Amino acid sequence: MHPKETGDTYTPEKETGDTHAKGTEKGDSNLTAKEKGDTKTNKKETGDTNTNRKETGETNTNKKETGDTKRNRKETGDTNTNRKETGDTNTNRRETGDTKRNRKETGDTKRNRKETGDTKRNRKETGDTKRNGKETGDTKRNRKETERRQLSQQRRRQRRVKETERRQLSQRRGKETVVSPVSFFYQG
Repeated sequence: MHPKETGDTYTPEKETGDTHAKGTEKGDSNLTAKEKGDTKTNKKETGDTNTNRKETGETNTNKKETGDTKRNRKETGDTNTNRKETGDTNTNRRETGDTKRNRKETGDTKRNRKETGDTKRNRKETGDTKRNGKETGDTKRNRKETERRQLSQQRRRQRRVKETERRQLSQRRGKETVVSPVSFFYQG
């Protein structure tokens, strides 16, 4: 009744791999899972894990040197952050013609518009502008000298009209004096 040196014993289980407690040096055990790829804790050097992901292309954190990631994107063309020297990006757009920020030397932009005729900001020396209207006739701000000129022209026109009316009245009065009975009396 004292089994010794046999492998088919149930008590004292030692140096076997199919035990539930003290499961060591096996891969399908529940405790101290190490050096495996499909475990939940201490996951390392695997591609489909959640934490400590490194050098993989389809991970969420610590993404490096991949093209379709969200963080640490560099030198790629279709990314969202750290975009440089690309043509269809949103931030840090440079030397492109159809961008939104840092637009320079283009004709149909919204910011930093200079030396163009159909812009909204920094409009200068154009005829149909709304802001910074200078030396133009149809502006809204800095309208001086144009209104003065218009007022002076209106006053001159009014004076001319009054002078012509006076001349016409004087001419009519002169004709009436020529045919007046007083002149006829003096002639008689």
